[in-house]
Amino acid sequence: MIKFIGKLKPFQEEGLVFAKSNPYHINNFQAGLGKTITSLAMACHVGEKTLIICPAFLKNNWIKEINKFTEGLDYRIVSYASLKNVDNFQDYGMIIADEVHALKNKDAKRTDLAHDLISIHNPGYFIGLTGTPVSNRVSEFHSLLQLCYYGGSYPHFKPFYKLYHKFCNHFSFERSFEVNGFSIQRYDGIRKKRIPELQALIKPILIRRRADQVLDLPEEVESEILGTSSKYDEQLKEALRLFKADPNDPAYMSIKSANALAKVDTTIKLAKELIEQGNRPLIFTCHRESAKVLSEKLKCLKIDGSVHADKRQQIIDKFNSGDAKALVATIGSAATGFNITSTNYTIFNDIDFTPEKLEQAKKRTLRMGQDKTCFYYYIFTSEVDKNLKEMVERKEKDINLIFEGV
Repeated sequence: MIKFIGKLKPFQEEGLVFAKSNPYHINNFQAGLGKTITSLAMACHVGEKTLIICPAFLKNNWIKEINKFTEGLDYRIVSYASLKNVDNFQDYGMIIADEVHALKNKDAKRTDLAHDLISIHNPGYFIGLTGTPVSNRVSEFHSLLQLCYYGGSYPHFKPFYKLYHKFCNHFSFERSFEVNGFSIQRYDGIRKKRIPELQALIKPILIRRRADQVLDLPEEVESEILGTSSKYDEQLKEALRLFKADPNDPAYMSIKSANALAKVDTTIKLAKELIEQGNRPLIFTCHRESAKVLSEKLKCLKIDGSVHADKRQQIIDKFNSGDAKALVATIGSAATGFNITSTNYTIFNDIDFTPEKLEQAKKRTLRMGQDKTCFYYYIFTSEVDKNLKEMVERKEKDINLIFEGV
């Protein structure tokens, strides 16, 4: 007999009610609000064989939560990298896709496979879990909408929405760039007069809850720490120009990595001060090179892309137990899926260019279970660093416009 043995908070109960009424949907609870437990409650309610797709490093966390909150659930957990042959995943009555924003890239193979899995096998229920359904631009939401609209007929879903370029042109602005002799097209911004139309499209398939709406969370305090002027200032300005054309441009990434290394001394000085005061800082950087230097000089724990997915939770557990004075992590390897409420001090040696990753990183400490004021320190060595953070905040403001009232 399948049984849910957890206890849902009122807003999680609302998520369960929404799931029962909308079999194909996105759960957009902010990080730390219990997307996992809410989806497990739904899986137990459905009572059918359940397929859970997640990043590899979260598989152990899912097993732990399933053992804690359910009895008798028939399930299988696979990583997105395992979606190589959709015929291997038949006969599942429910599919849960954790960190479903991983499927936002329409050109990625795993996105194609996930769409094939849902559209061909047509499970009775599909839930996509993400705290950040859009990270940069409206076009990223197209894939998630498509996944949900396989599950039924909705009056607001017009036929042309299925076509990526028509959808993007309708709701955002097309821009063209010339990079290394190649023309690049991208969709940026949002046509504000069409926000109500987009919201009507989203509302039947997405439930959203923000932490500040449903929890009495501690205060958060942000500080900008000025280091010595970066010798990469001019290169960074050029790199940002390249980034606006192509975020994956190698020149941008190499200069950004070099700038992160130029800031480690300032970060180390701040971290040592916090440690001397009896605090245990969490330190984020975007790059392996700077993570390596920081962890070696501070003689502390480290998580980056080289750490096997199964080992990451063990490192987090060791830090949370108080058995380490600091933890250094790359944003790409530890900004999602982990609870690190044992500390309330976070240092950003450098930040990513997407609001999604910055917000997810901050929510490792500011979430359910945190009872102390959370302090966030940003290391700036140039105006470019400050401009980058301001750009991220502008993007976040535009993204929030989409979801107001949803």
